[in-house]
Amino acid sequence: MAIRIPRLRFNPFVFITGIAFVFVLIFLYQFIPPLLQPPGPMWELMQTYWFPEVLIQTFFLVAGTVFISLCIGVSLGYWMSFYRVR
Repeated sequence: MAIRIPRLRFNPFVFITGIAFVFVLIFLYQFIPPLLQPPGPMWELMQTYWFPEVLIQTFFLVAGTVFISLCIGVSLGYWMSFYRVR
């Protein structure tokens, strides 16, 4: 009995995804060399004054988004489970 090897067919979606992936990698390549260099004088200033403020703002943004999503999700889930929708 012979072993059948399936033929690979050309899939345009895989091709387009591969091209997009290459463009993303080319874009991200520019961020690698600065990561390998020692930090500059602005890093201490940003770490001292800017990061705490940004972290607090990010926390409130995430907490607000989670709260609103929970309110919408729970109310719609309740509505869908207890009421008949035609």
